[in-house]
Amino acid sequence: MRRHASGFRLGPHRGSPTALRRRSARHLGRQRVPSRATARQRRGKGRSSERRFGPGSLAWGEGRWGCVEKPSPQVETEVDAFPYGFFGFYAQDGSVQRPPPRIVVSADLNSDFGRGVLLGVADYASHQERWRLVSDRLNPDYFAYLMRTGVDGIIVQAADPLLIRRALKTGVPVVNFSTRIAPTEIPFPTVGPDNRAAGRLAAQHLVDLHQPRLAFIGIPRHYYSRERRAGVATVARDAGIPLLEPPETRVPGRVSTQEEGRRMIRRFLSRLPLPCGVVTCNDAVGCDTVEAASALGLRVPDDIAVVGMDDNATECFSVWPNLTSIQLPTRAIGREAARILHRLLRGGRAPRAPIWMGGGELVARASSNHIALSDPWVARALRHMRDHHTRALSVPEIARVAGISRRALEQRFSQLLNSSPARELRKLRLSHARHLLRTTSLGMDLVAERSGFSSARQMSETFREQTGSTPSSQRQMANP
Repeated sequence: MRRHASGFRLGPHRGSPTALRRRSARHLGRQRVPSRATARQRRGKGRSSERRFGPGSLAWGEGRWGCVEKPSPQVETEVDAFPYGFFGFYAQDGSVQRPPPRIVVSADLNSDFGRGVLLGVADYASHQERWRLVSDRLNPDYFAYLMRTGVDGIIVQAADPLLIRRALKTGVPVVNFSTRIAPTEIPFPTVGPDNRAAGRLAAQHLVDLHQPRLAFIGIPRHYYSRERRAGVATVARDAGIPLLEPPETRVPGRVSTQEEGRRMIRRFLSRLPLPCGVVTCNDAVGCDTVEAASALGLRVPDDIAVVGMDDNATECFSVWPNLTSIQLPTRAIGREAARILHRLLRGGRAPRAPIWMGGGELVARASSNHIALSDPWVARALRHMRDHHTRALSVPEIARVAGISRRALEQRFSQLLNSSPARELRKLRLSHARHLLRTTSLGMDLVAERSGFSSARQMSETFREQTGSTPSSQRQMANP
């Protein structure tokens, strides 16, 4: 390690930037570095400070903090006071640079949704812009401390009016990614999932399992719950099947506590005609539904198939059978929120309408793994296809497992489903391939092999015939 004539070791150092500057000033015999309070006081009076920069002064270059490697001539530089008590940084090219923007991500990191959005913001910051990301974990005291020390922008999960007012008082650009409150009631841009599309996806999954009726259990005071209920209602209406709801959920605020909600779910399930497919507004309500069904002696998924929302792993795997859920595009939401904030920081305009990033992907688990058909041969054949569609599987083998001839099986499929075993098998393989394309970086050959296709070419042709798109476009939808 090289040393300066003053005895100060040169090169990168660990520790906070302020500590490094104080050590540098002490070794070079200079006056003490002004404190943060002094910096704020000077900034408030509109004054500037003179700092002498030279060998050993703090440098910001090549993505790291450290001391200048090569001694440079001492230069008297007049620098305006920067936020957070920093006066400026002597870069390796001799210029004084402002520190990177400080961005607060106010999110619930106890949920997969909040963590996914934070990872999306970090992904954008690492590829597009040098940001210092700080999370307050929705702690109001820490949020107030961050505001006092200064921030440049906020990405907030605005789940209550108090947090909205607190963010407005800062006077810095703000982007919201929560849909608990209607976007029309939030005074800054909103990015979030397409809740109606998520509701349609969950309901269509149950319709594909041939459930004769659907039910929705939600929290009507929350905007996302009302939107997801609208998506479920659309699918039920198009399929010509009834949609059932607890009478208490028709009036916002009727159920005010979690225990009241659990009692309401038990009463509703005890009167529910069976079999039935139940969609819940989130995973917490889905877990309560599975537990209430077990307490009432109902079989999940045979009597009641349950689908939740948000795919929060700590909740989906806390019950048995494990909860089927909708995985929202959280990283895409985080990247889009960061892109909008970046535009606002550069003086651009905010979007006039909310931006919805899609309804996500279905993650099927045991709570909905039941085909509600009165024909045991067709149900047995469909169950075998769902369990083994990722390998080479032929229609004669499916008929043999179902215990019926191939011709009889095809006739029953045509009568009950208006389809054929081969067509249903292609649908399962397409769904699996779409999931791999959107959630992994596997090559096309591996995706085709793991989805049961004989080759990537066959997979591509099947995509064009069934969806009118290509496998590459499916991957681009998940990674815009």
